[in-house]
Amino acid sequence: MKSLEMSNKKLREFVSKKTLDFAEFLPKFQGGIIYKLQKIREHERKIADESCERLKQPEDAAIKLRSVTLVFSYEFEQFSSVHESLKMAFSNNKRFLRVIDEIRRREGKLDGSSWSDLGVIKRKENKSLFVNLIKSAELPIGVESLHLSHNRLLASLSCIECTVIVSKDFQEKIKEAADGYYLPATISESLRPSKFFRGYSMSYKEGSEIAVLSILRNYIKEVSSWLFDNLKINFSDMHFSAAHPLYQLEYLPKEMSIK
Repeated sequence: MKSLEMSNKKLREFVSKKTLDFAEFLPKFQGGIIYKLQKIREHERKIADESCERLKQPEDAAIKLRSVTLVFSYEFEQFSSVHESLKMAFSNNKRFLRVIDEIRRREGKLDGSSWSDLGVIKRKENKSLFVNLIKSAELPIGVESLHLSHNRLLASLSCIECTVIVSKDFQEKIKEAADGYYLPATISESLRPSKFFRGYSMSYKEGSEIAVLSILRNYIKEVSSWLFDNLKINFSDMHFSAAHPLYQLEYLPKEMSIK
């Protein structure tokens, strides 16, 4: 029943938007349903214009997505299987194996927390030099490198932390979504011709925020899937605990800007 209601709302939203789009490009009416639709669209435009102006990036500053840190936690019962999977995933890297062996040696100990740098996985085309490079690989689109670490949080809880350094192309994709122009969602309560737009609802959530979050969710999903496949870890052994986007704010004085 709930899915049917959602489908009905989606249909009403689609038809309402297309109708408002059509009415907007007609000559100006002075009365009737077309006039009403045109006034609704004018109000939508006013809200969208005000939002764009409010969210406009300052001329002397640049905000960029620098990285996204993903945290995957796992409990004592999975310590052995997760650590064995990690060992198998990079069995040719001696330094990595030493780190994993040390983590496995401490599995049963009850004392304190610990942190270990597992290393870096970089994109094959990336010519940068990295300390503790694990391997070069065909990383997901939008990823320059992955920085992995292990945290022993409690005697019965650990996590793998992955900091994803995003590519310039992905930074630009996020910026374009943030700078986009988004209209409110105006939906007629009924699609019957006799009741069409007699009653309607208008809601406006920050369209740029929704667009950026949608892109980030898909990005995180793709990177997580790649990680589990390449680290040989079973999905059931870990919990996706958190995602932390890190934005970088740059001050760009006009006199110092590069033409």
